[in-house]
Amino acid sequence: MGGLLAQKQKEAADQDKGNGLERHDLERHAMGALAADLQSQMVRMQMQVRQVAHQMNAQYEQQLGTNREASAVMHKLNEHHQTLQWLNASASSMEREIAELEASHRF
Repeated sequence: MGGLLAQKQKEAADQDKGNGLERHDLERHAMGALAADLQSQMVRMQMQVRQVAHQMNAQYEQQLGTNREASAVMHKLNEHHQTLQWLNASASSMEREIAELEASHRF
């Protein structure tokens, strides 16, 4: 930054030669030019940060969408698994009851 300040001071001094500006005026002018340059750099950096944040948010949303879909599939698979377990338990219970009925009706 020191090199940039010196460059801006030299440019201001060259530009203002013959205008009767004093040293303080030249420094103030150079500082104003440096501030304008820094502000433009900050604006560019802000735009870059916004772009990166937008890209990251888009990737996160895409990843969430994939996870939501996978979560929905897993939820359905769990429901089907629970239904199959219930059916298996019910079938086993019915087989026991049938076996008991057959045993009790044998003479």
